Amino acid sequence: MSDHPWTDEYTLLCERCGYVVEGLNTNGNCPECGKPIAESLPERRVGTPWQQNPCIGSLVRTWWMTIRHPLQTLDVMRIGDRRGSLWIWTLTSTVLLPVPACLYGLIVLTHEIHRNGIPGAWTFFPAGLLVMIPILTSVESIGLQVLSRQRGFRITRDASKTITAHGSAGWVALSVGLTLSFLYIVFLTTLRTIPDPTDNLNLLRPLKWVRPMILTSLLLGFLFFETFAYLGLRRLKYANRVRPNHT
Repeated sequence: MSDHPWTDEYTLLCERCGYVVEGLNTNGNCPECGKPIAESLPERRVGTPWQQNPCIGSLVRTWWMTIRHPLQTLDVMRIGDRRGSLWIWTLTSTVLLPVPACLYGLIVLTHEIHRNGIPGAWTFFPAGLLVMIPILTSVESIGLQVLSRQRGFRITRDASKTITAHGSAGWVALSVGLTLSFLYIVFLTTLRTIPDPTDNLNLLRPLKWVRPMILTSLLLGFLFFETFAYLGLRRLKYANRVRPNHT
């Protein structure tokens, strides 16, 4: 027998305390905590812009909404919505965003970059993102499910994937920061600001900001993703989803 009061992942729960309100008058309140039952209905989750209408415009609006209003995003997102893959589009955008600057530096400016003592490893960052981000996201998704079971919450596999897919807006922000750092290197190298190519000092002075820019981008992107996942665990611990018609 299950230790949980719900029979399946579609059982209507009070989203504040987890009390089973299945079959109760939706105009009433939760007998346990007093929260209006209507506020726990899955139909009230209208979905994020991407969930409502998957397209490039709604993708950008969803990223922006997630970063600016994370709690509002968690309150309106639909659990397990599979119309289009937000995660795949976000991962693709994250990896491809720095590619033009990296390719330009790798193909056109390689000689200048190495001659002026600038590390060329940043040109391979997109490949690193392609490996690192799916691993971190998958680990976080599994972690949410494990913590949910330990604490008696109902964060299902679909719920955890919905949370991490939207939280991946943090990876996009990380990619934007890295791209700006790469463009900064390209800009300085292209301008050839030093009068004497053998004099590294004038070029290296402004380049001292590159490493802090890259580290800041990595840190902020990761922290946002982790923070959003934590908020999702707390905010969606008893989230409801629409029961399929065939169930």
